[in-house]
Amino acid sequence: MPNKILRVEGVSQRFDYRRARTIQDRFTRAKVEADSFWALEQVSFDLEAGKSLALLGANGSGKSTLLKVVGGIYRPTTGNVYRKGRLGALLELGAGFHPELTGRENIYLNGSILGLSKKSINTIFDDIVDFSGISQFIDSPVKTYSSGMYVRLGFAVAVHVDPDLLLVDEVLAVGDEAFQNQCLKKVRVLQSEGRSIVLVTHSMDNAIAFTQESVLLKHGQVVYAGPTEVAAGKYHQIVNESAITNSNTVSPITGKIVNSDSSNTLQHKVSADVNIDFAFNAIQESLELSLNVEIWTSDGYRIVNSVQKLLIHSIAQSHSGTITLRNLVLGEGEYRLALRLMNTSDDSLVAVNESVGFIAIPRSASNSGLIPVEVSIGNLEG
Repeated sequence: MPNKILRVEGVSQRFDYRRARTIQDRFTRAKVEADSFWALEQVSFDLEAGKSLALLGANGSGKSTLLKVVGGIYRPTTGNVYRKGRLGALLELGAGFHPELTGRENIYLNGSILGLSKKSINTIFDDIVDFSGISQFIDSPVKTYSSGMYVRLGFAVAVHVDPDLLLVDEVLAVGDEAFQNQCLKKVRVLQSEGRSIVLVTHSMDNAIAFTQESVLLKHGQVVYAGPTEVAAGKYHQIVNESAITNSNTVSPITGKIVNSDSSNTLQHKVSADVNIDFAFNAIQESLELSLNVEIWTSDGYRIVNSVQKLLIHSIAQSHSGTITLRNLVLGEGEYRLALRLMNTSDDSLVAVNESVGFIAIPRSASNSGLIPVEVSIGNLEG
């Protein structure tokens, strides 16, 4: 495969499990039924050397399973994976680490598995430890490490073993912001050196910033493979389809940001109002509901949760209205807007639309934080 560092051909992954039919079966040797679940079905794509690719999709779409197949953790049920060069991988917390060994011992163990000599590992050992920032714990068993320490050491090893292909799952979300930025800078360095990267992420900002191509998965199947900008738009469409109803009181709640574009994204001006049209059908009378308006960052943090009460006195064909978020001030980036209907009598979830739309804030040279603040300097002397 000339100029291809990775090729995935017709990969399907089935997981088999056994299900007891009765409680008695669980405690006896009675025969249990065998079930199977296809996590991936006929997945195919390839990656050119020196390029980077994102694996996108909602939770449960098969992204992490596919990355483990590419990394050799799982052997595909059908199909083949072809790789070239040395592999560096950060697939999940603790993957590749022996819990009883120390951090130091695990560095040498991982390096040797990847084909590095002890002399080569000696050369990069200090760099790994410095990058991880956990030098004071390097001689402690990794079973005593926090999740953040696992990620720090795992990523440090993965990027310093001279990988031709680096696989990164979204375990980076476990690290603090400073370490995440450190990792992303290192990814930039690897890319500038011509290394290839496969990244699993829910952040469309990171996908667009760090990859040229993407594979979009839905229920284990490829629904799109191509430029990341296009894949991100299609990802938004899939998430927008996730309006669901969890009770028999109302129909799914729909919503749309006023003046948003074809991908339901509003190019927002700081301090301007944001209007959201919403609608739902009541199935029973005399409801007291609360409408929750949520705004989420691209990396999964909820920063707004505004609650408004609604009184439904009679069954109507449709209940609709407009929500106004006044003088909305947000920092640069992309934000997801969600709506939730809650039954105030028992706080149960009635309906949810996880992705009403997206709010995009352009980059500002003067303020790149989460919330822009007007700052002035007075009485400057000297």
